[in-house]
Amino acid sequence: MFEYKLKPKEGYHIASMVIEGANIDNSVIAVVDSRTGIEVAEIPVTETTLNLLNPELPNVKFELLHSDGVIREMPISWKEDVLYGGSNPFDQIIVKIVKESGKITEDEVITKIIKDYALCEDTKENREKLRERIKWLRDNGYLNLKFGYLELGVAKLPRNEIRIPLEVGYNPIIKRMFEIVEAYGSVEIRKLELYMVYELKWCTSDEFKQYLDLMLRKGWLRKVNDFEVTTDKPIEPYR
Repeated sequence: MFEYKLKPKEGYHIASMVIEGANIDNSVIAVVDSRTGIEVAEIPVTETTLNLLNPELPNVKFELLHSDGVIREMPISWKEDVLYGGSNPFDQIIVKIVKESGKITEDEVITKIIKDYALCEDTKENREKLRERIKWLRDNGYLNLKFGYLELGVAKLPRNEIRIPLEVGYNPIIKRMFEIVEAYGSVEIRKLELYMVYELKWCTSDEFKQYLDLMLRKGWLRKVNDFEVTTDKPIEPYR
């Protein structure tokens, strides 16, 4: 009998698995002989191997000093409610809701995002933005509208091996930007943009600038200089 355990790759710290999510770059699946406890092989981390083998997460506590001066444990996670790199997280959540519901209206999807998941404030502007995202998903074959109800389309959202835990109460893009800056103490704005836009692929450059401006206005981030930001105060959940 064998056990399957997730571990960081050589040259990577377990912190990488917390900050970035376990992925093919920073992690491997160790195959362990359950009788002897000896590792006998390694398997690459992919969506298929994670789902098939369901490897055990490392039993290690990783603590991070937050901007409010409190040390909190950050979990390693790749399963349950997760978001992938590769496409806008709101698109992923919309498709997830439609897939799980089977039969649901556009208004019901929007209400779930705002009320159940609490990923943004309940404003007219945010509801319109969500309608625009649903329209984009329909126009590009990810969703269909039939007799007033949304259903899955034939196209599949692109995604890569990066997995980020979905946390109810927070805009996932804002939360991820904050986590990265918080984890490193301060980050160059350009490097943060490259990560969010070209590696994680959760937003466009224009959207990144809008989120960055919002976080600066809210006081969640502040500029160290013209090129670098740090955290200022914790982001507040929407509920």
